[in-house]
Amino acid sequence: KKLWKKFEKMDSNDSLKQLLEFKKTFQQCDLDKDGYLNPKDFMIMLKTIGFNPAKEDARRLLLQLSPDERGINMSSAVGIYKQWKSQNKRSVASYKETFRIFDVDNNGYIDEHDLKESLKRLHETHLSNHQIREMIKFYDKDGDGMLSLD
Repeated sequence: KKLWKKFEKMDSNDSLKQLLEFKKTFQQCDLDKDGYLNPKDFMIMLKTIGFNPAKEDARRLLLQLSPDERGINMSSAVGIYKQWKSQNKRSVASYKETFRIFDVDNNGYIDEHDLKESLKRLHETHLSNHQIREMIKFYDKDGDGMLSLD
């Protein structure tokens, strides 16, 4: 029952399915089944939810959350999860806003013309057309000569 109360305190944007998946992830990462994630378990959990920190960074974070080095419990893990979700939402929103700025003609993609015009607005006029094409080519995932949000 205590576990469910902790889950109820999470953001309303988190669906019950996400919360149950996170609970399952925590339990799977708690290899010794003591209710705490030790440093090894913690690193596994971070990688499972999408982080890939250096071991030292993970150790520092764990020490901040659990100064006695016992590990983190479900409540602390939920806090990390909420922080990660919040940062991820901000990153996606920031990426979309930046894309919108570079999508000069607002057609849902950035082509050579859009990038050139955006760079002019940023006073970055030293790039040649070839360099601009190469920039697009480098990030173009589907090979259509344009950048899209997909």
